[in-house]
Amino acid sequence: MNKIIPEIICQINNGSGILGYLVIDSIINNNSWGGIRTVQDLTLEELIRNARTMTMKYGFLGLPVGGAKAGVVLRSENREIRRELFRTFGERLSPLIKNRIYLPGLDLGTELDDLKELEKGSGVNLQLDNWKDVSHIYTSWTIYVAAESAKDIIGLKEQGIKIAIDGFGKVGSAVARIFSDRYKIVAVSNRHGAIYNENGLNISLLLQLREIYKDEFIFRYTEASRIDRSELFYLPVDILIPAGRYFNEDELVAKNIRAPIICPGVNEPLTEKIEEQLFEKGQICFPDFICNSGGVLGSLMRHYAGDERIKRFILDKYKVKVFNLLLESAKRNIPVGRLAREYAYKRIELMKGSNKKNFPDLKAFIPEFFKKPFVEWYFDRRLNIKTEEL
Repeated sequence: MNKIIPEIICQINNGSGILGYLVIDSIINNNSWGGIRTVQDLTLEELIRNARTMTMKYGFLGLPVGGAKAGVVLRSENREIRRELFRTFGERLSPLIKNRIYLPGLDLGTELDDLKELEKGSGVNLQLDNWKDVSHIYTSWTIYVAAESAKDIIGLKEQGIKIAIDGFGKVGSAVARIFSDRYKIVAVSNRHGAIYNENGLNISLLLQLREIYKDEFIFRYTEASRIDRSELFYLPVDILIPAGRYFNEDELVAKNIRAPIICPGVNEPLTEKIEEQLFEKGQICFPDFICNSGGVLGSLMRHYAGDERIKRFILDKYKVKVFNLLLESAKRNIPVGRLAREYAYKRIELMKGSNKKNFPDLKAFIPEFFKKPFVEWYFDRRLNIKTEEL
């Protein structure tokens, strides 16, 4: 599975050219799940890589479903044109959605109203009435858990910990809210550049400015120095969180990254080669599918549990999983990313050869009136099931 060869690639066209793509990396139990992103500079290669990351997330979590990713090319800000694009996209993908081979969700740039238009076009009830755009909050919790686990493993003293966040969008800002309660956020960035203050940034003010000025907030904050975005990766911080889409990982120089802990908040921010180089320097660099799997996990759990139960599950059960993985990484003296991929690949291959009898979803697994009380047990079971039991 190291070479990315998706099972299905669909190019969707309309009268004006390419409307978008659907990439199904893997089909497990006749299903694949993945969000739809809406950006102007969408590329097929980006979706192929991100669809593989979705497969890795489900494999790591032990959830019997395949990974996918879709994208719509947005060429106009006109709302009616946008609605028509999503209705057409849903119509074209209707056979796959109706047969549950592909189930869509929210992703970068896509709004709930977009999915409602896609629902109309596909003719499939996606049960969107109870959906909320909160997956970035769940993602921030798994990033936090990864960072805390690594901090405990290397014995990093809590006092004076400094953090740099590349990408101050939904995920980056949610992460900043969590970490700023205990640590100093000294640098943040977006596509316009970065700001840095070694004594810490005022996160509350940054969030207010972002709400008002969107990406232009970077020019409005006056209590920090402006730096080039690439410089953020090399600052003398304790935790580095790559959470931005626009940075070119090929420009990174691993030997110049000083943070002992790197926790990606976005898919595909760092290459496996960089992960290996950082490990040789004694740094812990998590793969994306460990740090940012909270969006997948939380979105599935919220059908049966509220946010507080989901948060407690991630802070308790998921942290144990990550901590034990770090212990095994240290014991075998191999990068945590390589170990996690070995683990996920094996589970994925076994699940691909299985069926619903072996891997029932939660709806089939327990009766309706037992779902809520048993939701933590079910997801903990999937998270920790041994490969020999699959």
